Parts: sequence; C-alpha cells; structure tokens
Amino acid sequence: MSLRTSFRAAGAALAALSLAAVSSATLAPAAVAAPGDPRQDTGAETSVAKVKGKGVGSGRWGIAGAVETVGSGGSTYNYGVQFAPDGSLWVTDSGKVYWSGGGSQGGTPRVFRYAKTGSDFAQGQYTVNGSWDPGWNGGLRGGSANAGIGANWQAVGQRTVISEPYAAPKPNLTNGPRPITFDKSGRAWIVNSENGDPYSADESAPHRKVQVLRADGTPEATLGWGGKWPDRDHPGVTFYGTGAATTPDGKILTTSETSNRLNVFDPTTMQATGQIPLDLPAGSDNSDDKGYRSPYAVAVDPVDGSIYTGLVDFRDAPGMKTQVPYVEKRDASGKLLAKLKSPSGAAPFLRTGQVVFNVVVNPHNRHVFAWSQFNSGVVEWDEDGSFVRSWNASNNTVGGVAKAAGVATEAFPGMGTVRGLTFDEGGRMYLTINEGGSSMGRDSSPGS
Repeated sequence: MSLRTSFRAAGAALAALSLAAVSSATLAPAAVAAPGDPRQDTGAETSVAKVKGKGVGSGRWGIAGAVETVGSGGSTYNYGVQFAPDGSLWVTDSGKVYWSGGGSQGGTPRVFRYAKTGSDFAQGQYTVNGSWDPGWNGGLRGGSANAGIGANWQAVGQRTVISEPYAAPKPNLTNGPRPITFDKSGRAWIVNSENGDPYSADESAPHRKVQVLRADGTPEATLGWGGKWPDRDHPGVTFYGTGAATTPDGKILTTSETSNRLNVFDPTTMQATGQIPLDLPAGSDNSDDKGYRSPYAVAVDPVDGSIYTGLVDFRDAPGMKTQVPYVEKRDASGKLLAKLKSPSGAAPFLRTGQVVFNVVVNPHNRHVFAWSQFNSGVVEWDEDGSFVRSWNASNNTVGGVAKAAGVATEAFPGMGTVRGLTFDEGGRMYLTINEGGSSMGRDSSPGS
C-alpha cells in the first residue's frame, strides 16, 4: 500500500494511501499485452489480465486498493503508517516544519484513525479511478473515495482526526507527529518530533515528547522531553525523535538522533526506564569513522528482539558520508551484530550522502526493509541479512542507475519519496510515497 502527498492546482494537498497484495502464494503468470494494450506504454505487466486502473508490475504483484487521506486542514504530509491490534489503520501527518527563514509550517500536524469496516479482500482489483498516465508521475487520477481493498476502512469523511494534542497557532513549530507504534494493549505511541519540553524531575511539568493515545484515539498520557544537552543521560530525553518500535517483551523504543541512543519506555508503568547507547569505537567502519551513531529509524525483530537502525551519519559524519549506507543490526543491549548491505547494482537505493530514512521488519517473515531519504526505492533483506530484492520505479534501473545483471528488482511505477511502510494481518504491504509531491493522483504499491 502506498501513501502519496501531492497538490491540487489550488494548493490543497491530495494524498492517497494505496494497497498492494503481498502474498507468499504463487501468482499466475503475467498476462501478455495485446497490440495497442495500454500496458505496453508502461514497460511492465500486471499479474492479472488488464483491469482499468490497476497498477502494473513484474508479474509478481499488482495494486490492490487505496485509502484517501487528504480531507480538511490543508496540505497533507503523510509520514507514519501502522495497524492497531483492533484492525484500524493509523496515519500520522507531520505538518512539515521548514526551518529555513526562521521556521514555517507546511501543513497541519495531526493523526488519522480509520476504523476497519469490512473484510472483503477480494476487492483488490482496483477497478476505479482511471489508468496509468506518465504525465501524472505514474499515479492514478481520481476522486476521494477509497478503492479496492481500501474500502475495508472508513472513508476520509468518517475517519477520526486527532488534532488536539498537536494544536498550536501557526507557524506551529513545536508539533510534528511522525513515527507510530502500538503496545500490546492497543495504545498508540507517537513521537512528537518537534516538541522541545525541557527536562524536569517535576512530573507536573510539561513532558510531551511522546503522546500515548487509547485505541479510540483519545489521549491517555504523555512522556519524555526534548531536553537540553546536559540532560541527555536521563531516560526519556530525546533530541529529535523520528523512529519508534515495540519489542517482543512489550517495551517501546524511540530514537534520539543527536545524543546517539535509543530511549526505552515501559507501557506498564508509563515511565522511561532506560537508554541503549549506539556509539561504537572510533575506526569501527574505516580510519576516518569517529564512531558516532545517530539513529533516524529503529525497527525490532518480533521473534528474537534484534534491533535494526537507520543512521543519519551517512549524511553528516566524516568517514561515513562517503560510504555506501547500510542498516546496522544489534542485539537488545545495543551490541553490533551485523551490517545489512545491498549488492552494487542495488546500492543506489541506499544512497551515499543520504540518511537511511526508515527501517521496517515484516512480522510475517522477518524480512527487513530500508530506504534512503531522497530516493524512489526500497531495499529488502531476509531475516539472515541476505539481500532479497529492491523495489523501485523501474524494472530496468535502480535509483536512475542501470541495474547490474542478475540483481533482483521489482518495478513499481510512480514510487518515490517513501516515508512509512507496514504490513496488514494478511501480509499486504502498505507504504507512504511522494510526500510533498507536485502532482495529484493515486499510486500503486508493491508486494512480493
């Protein structure tokens, strides 16, 4: 599934969440396009016979649906996407703070909750909203209705919009809900990336870095601080948190980028209980590596508790910003276990000089997914760290570079600027794409 953010001519954003079938079942061979079939214009084929509006792929997947996310409130900057234990679909809208020129607000920080209203996953033929048009960045033109299996969730007009925890006069520079994860009781934990509440031992003082919401979207608790540098060793003090994950034993991990660690929260006591330092000895990667490890993303293996981190250092740090990026795998204490790399033909997906923007573990097969901040593709590894494939906009190029012979890729027309990714209970992939895009439309999503 994919989310995209784009703009209407009038300036309002159109964002759509699109779904794709991700199944271990063997799909039928791709149907062959007849002369004049519109599929011939895409350079790829679907796994089923041509259906108007259905995405195209490699014969292994096809678009399965869409969930509309634009609604009221101006531009939509879809970021995090997760399913709650009750089946509802949650999407964060960061509101997009721009810090140049003293700071400005691109949109409205808020969270969307879509209740699950059906279970008809045979609707995945996506028979509405037009067909592929390269002039629309590979997207599907269309209206505001959910489509395909997206019809199993509330329409945009019926969803719950959670704004109150993030409300402030514009420019709203102190709120930016981004990553989202759920604890075992079904509560949502959302990191407010822009919050800067100073650390205080007084529990009555503001501490709103992490917002905990009940299953119905109403606020339950707030935890953590933005803090100041001397406070960095206090559990819960977070310097620009953009990642969150739940461990097998139910703890919540959040990233603290500039203090180079993870914070640990206990949902039972509603307290920050510890930190996991990530810095390594100088020279760990190369002679110029200072050993700093600044996490932007975190994911956790649901079986063995291994921690995967995406790092900012590939953009900023000497000795790292000239390296082809990778994902670090660590044990629950933070000890480095492995580096997940991709073959040379897929390396442009983890771009030199860019942040490893997000890392996600598929709970169904423990595969790991990651991507760079400004790129149009996702890299996939298996649970042992072996490269599986790359998902990208073209079956013949990877990140605009001709792929190496034998490197597995899956074509996904229109894929770009991925922000969030998750999987539903049936193993279908959901991801957000084209945040801040300049064209309106819908996009398909990959599966495997």
